[in-house]
Amino acid sequence: MRTIDNHFASIKVLTVNVSFTIKDCPREVKAALELSARRNRRSQNAEAIMWLEERARALGSRVRESELLRRIEAVPWQTRLEPEDQEALRKAGRA
Repeated sequence: MRTIDNHFASIKVLTVNVSFTIKDCPREVKAALELSARRNRRSQNAEAIMWLEERARALGSRVRESELLRRIEAVPWQTRLEPEDQEALRKAGRA
C-alpha cells in the first residue's frame, strides 16, 4: 500500500505487484510513451502504469455513468402533482 498526498487529501492506494511484458507495440505508441515519460520525468515503466491507471479510472467512471443513466431512466417521470403542490413548488422557485 502506498500513500498519495496532495493539497486536499492523503489517499491510501493498494498496489499489487504484477509483471507483464508488452510485445509488438506500435512504434507510434512507443514514441508517444517515451516522449510522455520524458516530459513527466518518469521512467517508461512508470509512465505506462500512469497511462493504465488513467484508462482504468476513465472506464470506471463510464460504468458509474451508465449505472446512473439506468437509474434515471427507471424513474417514473409521469408523476402527477396536485395543483397545490405545483403552486408551492412555483413559489419556492421564486424565493
